[in-house]
Amino acid sequence: MLSDLVTTWGPMVVAATWGSIILQVAFPLMLLTRPTRLIGLLGILSFPIGIGVLMGLPWFSLTMIAIDSIFIRDRTWARLSSGTRRRWDQAQTAPPRPAGVEV
Repeated sequence: MLSDLVTTWGPMVVAATWGSIILQVAFPLMLLTRPTRLIGLLGILSFPIGIGVLMGLPWFSLTMIAIDSIFIRDRTWARLSSGTRRRWDQAQTAPPRPAGVEV
């Protein structure tokens, strides 16, 4: 049903198709500088997420995300890991909130 909703309007399909072609062709050039690298990686990772959600192919999508993750530097993985670990530890040691209190 979600796939039908997304593909119903023709101009959006055309724009998404051309946008994906341009992103795929420009991706190698986008890896040259940091700001465009981040945009390129987010764009490239959106393809397998869309495939997994709209086509129902989760294992293919996870495989493609793992392959695309090769372009992320080891420093970035280390920062992501330490930040996640720090937030996890903070959440474990935080006092419980009283019932009915929204954050």
